[in-house]
Amino acid sequence: MKPARRDPGKEFTASAAALLEEGEESLAWGSCRDITERGTADGGGGSLAQVLITDRQLIWGPPQQLTYLAALRLDDVDSCAEEAVKHRYAMHLVHAPLDRLHTVPAHDFLLFRWGDKDVIGSFTKTALAFSRRDTAVATALRSQLSIRGLL
Repeated sequence: MKPARRDPGKEFTASAAALLEEGEESLAWGSCRDITERGTADGGGGSLAQVLITDRQLIWGPPQQLTYLAALRLDDVDSCAEEAVKHRYAMHLVHAPLDRLHTVPAHDFLLFRWGDKDVIGSFTKTALAFSRRDTAVATALRSQLSIRGLL
């Protein structure tokens, strides 16, 4: 008998649902690339992330590592900028400090860096890249930011 195959989408949805407040409405779920620390809007670099947009927050994180899940209240966003490169699309958000787990090099000597370690860092900027401007997640995020007068 084969062991049951893991479904990262279901695991992400269950973990994200635990972060929802009572009465909070889920608007869109999908994928993107987190280009906050590295990567560009045109698809280079960044880490694959699952995203959930609700009427109150943006929840995202790698589908395989749910300990990295981050939740940003949309009311905490101060400003945002859109970036389009060919059909690729990115949203750059400036927000109140958000403490979240991320990976940094474990060792650093001169120009060499190696290994990984997890640390909690405080971020005031978040950048997410989408495959197209009209994906359900990008559209829902834009809509919510527009309601708040940021677009």
